[in-house]
Amino acid sequence: MKIDDLSGSAETDDAAQIANRLRTIRVDRYGAFHISGDRDLPYISAHFNGDIAYIHYFTADDHPGFHPTDMAPPGCPDDVHFLNTDGSEAGAIDMPASTLVDAETAIHAILEFAATGDMPQSIQWFEL
Repeated sequence: MKIDDLSGSAETDDAAQIANRLRTIRVDRYGAFHISGDRDLPYISAHFNGDIAYIHYFTADDHPGFHPTDMAPPGCPDDVHFLNTDGSEAGAIDMPASTLVDAETAIHAILEFAATGDMPQSIQWFEL
């Protein structure tokens, strides 16, 4: 898997290394990752703010992709702020609770993607 994040780029197919990177590469409470296989598509974009995550599954250049629906963690704020992989506010996004998951669910989904190369079935997806 190719991983671009707040610390640069890496390649690994080791699930433990992927999970460790997803849990530890942070700027303050923020993490941001783009994960793909041997080809550029499909890929997952994952953003973390503490224990809350937003993930987006992209299938093709001409398709807006998929994001989670109805999986918000208990007590999740109405909107959550996330940085992009460049770490700046210029690339930041704010996402509504209805599109968010807890961080461990996002990590599990990314590991599922890394193992299969397919859309993770552990997420209830909404097609945009």
